[in-house]
Amino acid sequence: MIRLVGHRNTTGMFLLIQSGLLSRSDAETLLMKFRNHYKECRYYETIPPIEDFYNINHVECLEFELKDDDFFGYQLRSSVPTFDFNMMIDVDYDSPLWNVCSEVRVSLLQFSAFYGSIKCFKFTLLNECVLHEKVCRYSISGGNFEIIHILEHGGMKFTGCFRTAVQYNRNECCDWLLQYFICDDVRLDECLIYYNVEAFFFFLTNGADINEKNESGCTPLHSISFQGHLPTVEYLCEHGSNVNEKNQAGLTPLHIASREGHLPVVEYIYEHGSNLREKSENGWTPLHFASHNNHI
Repeated sequence: MIRLVGHRNTTGMFLLIQSGLLSRSDAETLLMKFRNHYKECRYYETIPPIEDFYNINHVECLEFELKDDDFFGYQLRSSVPTFDFNMMIDVDYDSPLWNVCSEVRVSLLQFSAFYGSIKCFKFTLLNECVLHEKVCRYSISGGNFEIIHILEHGGMKFTGCFRTAVQYNRNECCDWLLQYFICDDVRLDECLIYYNVEAFFFFLTNGADINEKNESGCTPLHSISFQGHLPTVEYLCEHGSNVNEKNQAGLTPLHIASREGHLPVVEYIYEHGSNLREKSENGWTPLHFASHNNHI
């Protein structure tokens, strides 16, 4: 008897079908039990149709195996001669995988590197899959040093991966990259956008300009005012951030905090000298933004 335990049931069912231990009629009966058991929960919508269990490259089950580093399931699936170790997995725009390289398709190697699935990664690598430099960024975002060192010893270069390490808060990877590779510049406001406080203070103590602007003219104080994190706002103001600095749209940090409804930040910035009457490029004061967004 197969116990009903979420997605591992469908993976196990797939393996039984592919190995010839479960007939089509028995598979249809078991699938009906799955549907009846899960019809009141969210998992019901993810149960695939019966035809998918006869598809060796069924992506949903494959993704579960790679995420969980389910080596047994992955090895059995890939034992079928038609399995392609160079197949690609589609990536949605809201997937964390898309943020690594802005790619809508990733390889099995990149996928397993991102999730730090060392057993599946090694197995894929041993099966003559095509190796691209971009897998380095996926390995850094995954933070598994065993995978990282395998790629390093294979001659892969991690140039350009530093921003990825900051983005995914892999600060041990940051230290390693700084020691052995040429690293790209990362702005203070990027550290705040990625919620990487440790990297923020590292750059700040190593000479970064606290009023440094990005391509939109925003300073770190603009960025953190958008997020509404008062302790960081306090730190920036106490260490020289210009509370009346404007970005390209003519917005001060007070405009942004007012627009987003972050009252504690609004009060603090105002008390530290921000001009309530300052107008943006479209002629709006902070009060206009607060009123327009129902923050009165």
